[in-house]
Amino acid sequence: MTPIDWRMLNDELLRCPWFERVGERTDRDGDPLIRRAVSWNEAIRWAGAEISWWCANEAANQIRDALHNHYNREYQEWNNHITSFGSAIDGLLLGPVTASLPAEVRTKDVMDWVRSDLTGAYLECVYSHQSDVRLALDRVEWYKAGHFPCGWFVEEESAFPEHAVTVLY
Repeated sequence: MTPIDWRMLNDELLRCPWFERVGERTDRDGDPLIRRAVSWNEAIRWAGAEISWWCANEAANQIRDALHNHYNREYQEWNNHITSFGSAIDGLLLGPVTASLPAEVRTKDVMDWVRSDLTGAYLECVYSHQSDVRLALDRVEWYKAGHFPCGWFVEEESAFPEHAVTVLY
């Protein structure tokens, strides 16, 4: 496993085209693991949906379980890592994320959703030398492409993560 530096990811996100391509076509249109939101209102609903948050929690559990079972000492540093990059995430949220979102879209659900995705991705970076979980990092690729991965959906619990559907605006 190749280590990934969260600082390099943060630098990329400082320069990415936040939300500039929401609603536009992608090369994954038609993919059964992508569901398209058709408006900011729908994107906001998905960002606050119970199923989206269940999936986000399960995604975090994927890396937590791997660490707890095989790298317990490193897992004990989880909260310290969150503290170490918390101000970088705050800077993204208060800077380019807020500047790129229409005022009516800057809801608590949307901002919490973006924070959750970023926190998960930065943790996956920190633990990339111990785990190959890339669920949040894969979602962050959508932000880097100018889209908004506003939610997640799965038909049944046992289908996560293999058959989890990203809701994309």
